[in-house]
Amino acid sequence: TAKAAVRHRQDDGTGSAPRPREETTNNSNDSAAPPKNESPHKQRRRNLKVAPLNAYLLVKDQFDERRRSIEDFVFQSLDAFSTTATSSSQEQDNDATTTNNNNNNNNNNRGTSPSRLYSYTALFSSLRTMAVDGILGNSYHILENPYIPGYDRSDNAYINEASNRAFYLSQDDPGNELAVKYAIVNICAFLANAMVEAIQFDACEEFNGMVSGSGGRLGNSGDAGSFGAGSGRGMLSELNAVNGRYFPMSNACGQFGKLYQEDECFAGSEDDNGSEDESDINDVISCPVDPNMEVTAELHPKYNYHEDKSVNGNNLQQQPPPPLYCMPKQFAEDYAGYWDGYNVEFIRRVAYPSMLGQVSVQGCCWWGRGALMTRGTCGLGRINHFMGKKAYADKRPSRYPNIDFCKTPSIICGESNAQFSGVVYPELKILVALFDWVDRIQSFSSQDSKWEYLPQLKLFVEGGMED
Repeated sequence: TAKAAVRHRQDDGTGSAPRPREETTNNSNDSAAPPKNESPHKQRRRNLKVAPLNAYLLVKDQFDERRRSIEDFVFQSLDAFSTTATSSSQEQDNDATTTNNNNNNNNNNRGTSPSRLYSYTALFSSLRTMAVDGILGNSYHILENPYIPGYDRSDNAYINEASNRAFYLSQDDPGNELAVKYAIVNICAFLANAMVEAIQFDACEEFNGMVSGSGGRLGNSGDAGSFGAGSGRGMLSELNAVNGRYFPMSNACGQFGKLYQEDECFAGSEDDNGSEDESDINDVISCPVDPNMEVTAELHPKYNYHEDKSVNGNNLQQQPPPPLYCMPKQFAEDYAGYWDGYNVEFIRRVAYPSMLGQVSVQGCCWWGRGALMTRGTCGLGRINHFMGKKAYADKRPSRYPNIDFCKTPSIICGESNAQFSGVVYPELKILVALFDWVDRIQSFSSQDSKWEYLPQLKLFVEGGMED
């Protein structure tokens, strides 16, 4: 299912996924005999009237029993990107390592170390609210429950609204004997994508030259600082740098064959037959491109070059570029230039085109962010439309009524912005990714191939989970 999710992942899915539903009576399957060796507290939960919270707790029990193994495999980053890779004589203060069951030892046989950004506890904290309360949980409403800075007055008054959607944990059929397996597979598919997109790189913002789904090819030399030096090709070649050394800074405008600032989408909903509701098809919800916007991606301490970074030996010819950035042009020929990874030099104001033909970074502020690297004016615009300031302004429920994800997208990665009085939102790295999964993956349906994500997930489980 993880492979299928990657293969069928589309950036413009707009269907409706199942929303949280309170079950007031037990399904006919609820009386089925519990699995062998099931603990008493699990049996009690299974015998309760199954509401979304109980469905979540039943699934979390399964993960908690395997927590150490999950932490040692899922929430690990390649040593070439990790800041938690330590020797036996070193100690580093790292919150993510502490959260990951105090697992401070490197997985040296795999060349990985605990992530500094993503943890088991953080995942399930965000998963609980997105599965139990849906995207409208913990929301404010401009008329019924107004947002007042400094006061936490959010509530769950809107979770039963028809427009609410939730991370799928078998809320539609909690009594099914395979319900827990459906939920587990959906979570695992999400985690597989998060590992590929962000966790293995210990990153929250997209890199210049980042290869999506590299599968751990980078930094296999085992030297956390070498970035593959001595491997014959080195990281620069593996990152698809032009001629193995040049990185157009205009990659901020788009990578993977897609111009992020041209990713337009609409609020048109689909009916049960898959046809667009024309009543709101002209309601553009993608972020407007502001040519005066200026943003710099978070500096990755191990990947990005910076002035204080030590460069010596083999590293001299193995230096990936500084973080992505966008800024307005000061004059007509104010080109973005490129980064020379061999000479460790930023060549500015040269019309060096990206693979997509871009030479400027004006208005190019829409690179990937969060555990699924949600990117593009559409991806970020949908977050703002359903959970951000746009929802609140439109008199709809909003989890984050004070955040304009279109104007301050880097808030997803914990940027402290004076606009928010220095407040950071560490949960957004995962919460935004969970929303992206609900909005794009769970809702995916192709009229051409007749392939739908959730029905296929269930068929996968019912077929013995063989791909």
